[in-house]
Amino acid sequence: MAVKDDYQDFKNALNDLKINSKPLINFLTILAEEKIHNAPQIVRAIEERILETKGDYVLPVLYVLDSIVKNLRSTTYIQLFENKLPVIFASAFNKVDERTRLAMFKLRQTWPQYFSGGTLHNL
Repeated sequence: MAVKDDYQDFKNALNDLKINSKPLINFLTILAEEKIHNAPQIVRAIEERILETKGDYVLPVLYVLDSIVKNLRSTTYIQLFENKLPVIFASAFNKVDERTRLAMFKLRQTWPQYFSGGTLHNL
């Protein structure tokens, strides 16, 4: 499948994620695994969704990022996300309420084994 098709398919599925839905998060994680050859486009779709969406939808998308990193353990995805994580996280943080910020903080606390201390310090 073409790069553009993989990107669009993932983006469309990601746009359906409006609540914390474990089945859809798992589906997106499996899709990311199948499309690892186009990992930069998958990461771009996640980044764009977080940057462009309203605050209510941010946390579920961060859970997709988290699921890809933790379940696939792919250095490709980890490196791509690490480069963008400070911008993604800051954008998300600025859009959400205090309760969601607390959930983001708890999520961030689970990442030291995946992302460098420098990156996490910048969050």
